[in-house]
Amino acid sequence: PSGPYTMPELGDDVVALLDSLDIGAAHYVGLSLGGAVGQWLAANRPDRILSVALLCTSAAFQPAQPWLDRAAAVRKDGVASIAKSIVERWFSAELAEADPALVDRHVAMVEGTTDEGYAACCEALATWDGRDDLAKIGVPTLVIAGEEDPATPPAKMRELADGIADSNFRVVSPGAHLANVERADEINVLIGEHLTRAASNPGSGT
Repeated sequence: PSGPYTMPELGDDVVALLDSLDIGAAHYVGLSLGGAVGQWLAANRPDRILSVALLCTSAAFQPAQPWLDRAAAVRKDGVASIAKSIVERWFSAELAEADPALVDRHVAMVEGTTDEGYAACCEALATWDGRDDLAKIGVPTLVIAGEEDPATPPAKMRELADGIADSNFRVVSPGAHLANVERADEINVLIGEHLTRAASNPGSGT
């Protein structure tokens, strides 16, 4: 759908999906924009969220203007015009050099994204600021940062973890913005442990 989008609208989309699948509450895992959606859900719809895992994300993607500029550029020239520069930030230099086919697959994925959908998600990030809501998150939370992530570095994600009472903060390395791809085995273990902990120690989302 045409934009702009907002984080509450994207969160409401997740709730609508849960409704359509007849799922009362779920464990949520989100990366980057998906992690921002997860924060909004945990803070504003805790009745639908059992736990959250927040990967390579932030409570605020500021300043806003670069996101608005990117949205305008994509609407003008298409998302393919910036796909390579986006993906360059997703993987550590050593992985990009060792597996260029992996990089190429992700560039193709970005190029296949609709221009309007990508631009409108940029606008959602531009207006997103969930810092004041972090204290409202009461469900078990896992926060994972990539040591080499230029977009949401560990220091930024530490602020996120510090604002959530029931949180567990981990850093993986090497790992950039798509740490879930670069460190898949390690992160799968961390998420599995998180879900086990959440099941034994449910928060306010149950």
